[in-house]
Amino acid sequence: MHLARRTQAERHRAEAMFQSVFDHADECIVSSDDRGTILLFNHAAETTFGYAASETIGQNIRILMPEPDRSQCDTYIANFIRTGQPGILGIDREVVACRKDGSTFPAELEVSQFFADERRHFIGIVRDVTARRQIEEQLRRAQRMESIGRMAGGIAHDFNNLLTPILGYADILRSRLTEEDPAQEEIEEIRRAADRAAGLTRQMLAFGRRQVMRPKVLDINTAVLGMKNLLSTTLGEDIDLMFNLDRHLWKTMIDPTQIEQVLLNLALNARDAMPAGGKLTIETSNENLDAEYAQNHVSVSPGPYVALVVSDTGFGMDDQTLAHIFEPFFTLKKERGTGLGLASVYGIVKQSGGYIWVYSEPQKGATFKLYFPRTEEEGVVSETAVSDRPKRTTGTETVLLVEDNQAVRGFVARVLSAAGYTVLQASIPREALDLSGHYRGPIHLVVCDVILPDMNGRDLSNKLLASRPALKVLFMSGFTENVIVYRGVLNRGVEFLEKPFTPTTLLQRVRELLDRPGQTA
Repeated sequence: MHLARRTQAERHRAEAMFQSVFDHADECIVSSDDRGTILLFNHAAETTFGYAASETIGQNIRILMPEPDRSQCDTYIANFIRTGQPGILGIDREVVACRKDGSTFPAELEVSQFFADERRHFIGIVRDVTARRQIEEQLRRAQRMESIGRMAGGIAHDFNNLLTPILGYADILRSRLTEEDPAQEEIEEIRRAADRAAGLTRQMLAFGRRQVMRPKVLDINTAVLGMKNLLSTTLGEDIDLMFNLDRHLWKTMIDPTQIEQVLLNLALNARDAMPAGGKLTIETSNENLDAEYAQNHVSVSPGPYVALVVSDTGFGMDDQTLAHIFEPFFTLKKERGTGLGLASVYGIVKQSGGYIWVYSEPQKGATFKLYFPRTEEEGVVSETAVSDRPKRTTGTETVLLVEDNQAVRGFVARVLSAAGYTVLQASIPREALDLSGHYRGPIHLVVCDVILPDMNGRDLSNKLLASRPALKVLFMSGFTENVIVYRGVLNRGVEFLEKPFTPTTLLQRVRELLDRPGQTA
């Protein structure tokens, strides 16, 4: 009798321990018999599926499945029992599960079997992998955006090489004509078209994170309020502009002109989403993004951030649109849009070290959340002093020009020669080194493309400086490269001329650099 009581007590303890483990397991555990009738349903399953255990016990397992699996459930079980197919046991499979409210979610399912009272039973371990799939989708999207960004930057570089001689020679032609000459109008049309094309390439460079940034310590509230009148005019009378700005906002390090471009592009996007009018709200706040947030958002580092939130009451976007909203040339505006506005916003935010997320549903408006890292620095970022534009743009110095694009090289050489400079031309780095080595006279300045065959412009300039330490260097490029910038900010002492440029801009920069004492690369 004593032994029987002890055995019974031990069985009760074992059952209690099993029940405790079963109820406190993090994963959903569902057990059924060989007819699919649910026998056990733990707390994790209650939370995930939305059913109380009492609602499921005695029900068929099919209630946890959407169609068409729900209708085929009995067939699945019968086929397994008849064939004994082991392939479904002990193997993680991805399935779609169904909650009590009818919503579905991706899940991993692992099934095992056991026998009790001479009957077959099944145990299913179910894991909701929604969060994991979202992270994977974010990662795929980030990789796709990175790839598209590299392509956009390369295209912009090639376009800027084409636009440099177009704009340049248009200016040269215009300078040769009198103001009354009827050809002036045609030349001006060429310039306007080229300027528009240059604007598009700038947006492509912004998306590809290839712009030169000039960051300063900034209170974003100042930028927002400074744009108030422009934003109001842009939105029109039918859209109410509201502000909710944190008066104790932290500072961030960002290029003021770029944050203005971000605000303007987001306002334009909101305006187009509210053709019948609505409300645009701009908010700022201090946010500490914790490890959990970072875990659920790809590439985010935990820490303090300045949040800029722009919300509209427009027609909103579906999931398919959201998946492509920041891609260049993706637009819902048909003939009116270039598809580069939001793409450039994305690039500016990312190049500034920030993050951007958009939340929207059809007919429920859209909310863009931007996060910029907090800075503890005070004042303004120190920049190389820019002297007044030189009054004289001519000279007699010797300039070594290194450019692999023949059209750009010919244009730059022509402008510099016409201004009195002696120009030594090279299309590749080896040719430039040979010219420098054999030229007997002084070389005062090298005007050098950043991207060259076999050797980048920075490495070439270092080799030239080794034998000519007084040489001054002016880099030019259609987009920035890490050889002269860090996260879009020019390395200290680097002089850079962004393509496309006009003859006047080229001559001013050359003269300015030559007149500056002791300035080398």
